[in-house]
Amino acid sequence: MNVKVDNICKSFKDKVVLKNTNMFISNASFFGIKGSSGCGKSTLLNIIGLLDKPDSGNLYFDDIAINFKCQSKLAFFRGNKIGFIFQSYNLMPKLTVYENIMLPFMYLDKNKFNSSLFDRLIEIFDIKELLGKQSDVLSGGEKQRVAATRALITSPELVICDEPTGNLDSNNAKYMMELLKEFCKFEKKTIIMVTHSNEYDSFFDDIYVFDEVK
Repeated sequence: MNVKVDNICKSFKDKVVLKNTNMFISNASFFGIKGSSGCGKSTLLNIIGLLDKPDSGNLYFDDIAINFKCQSKLAFFRGNKIGFIFQSYNLMPKLTVYENIMLPFMYLDKNKFNSSLFDRLIEIFDIKELLGKQSDVLSGGEKQRVAATRALITSPELVICDEPTGNLDSNNAKYMMELLKEFCKFEKKTIIMVTHSNEYDSFFDDIYVFDEVK
């Protein structure tokens, strides 16, 4: 999926967060959005992920304009086309790793489950030995790999990552970036990741650097 952000503006009360923001994200690319805290990068990510709507401007998925007034279509896109990986793992603590990964299929057609994709993700993220464990006994790095697997198990065309390495030490953070890059390359999916760090620039195919709106 390619994504086009066209002159998007967003304000919260009297604070302008996004002002005439434009970018193009190519299909099957690993795209980084960087900037300091408060510059608007997470707000933009929420708009691209259809969790928020702009005050003005347009968003296009594969050259199709998104209608932010149609809640049913927004819900369809969020459930079927977009995967989310957050800084907080958002795992259900008393469920096993396997049960956490399968949670999306409580809301989606179970016929959409792809066992081959499941096997590939388990291998890529190296969590086969964790499947029977409860998620609350996992380390931070393990939890993030499980959360990523859950986000990708529905084979979303667009993956939204909001600081997914923020709670990880440097070794686990680099490992996570390598895994996301591998998934992007071999599964041909578009990944958009917000970060404030310069450490991971080499992993991205393209980068948009935010300047805070004055």
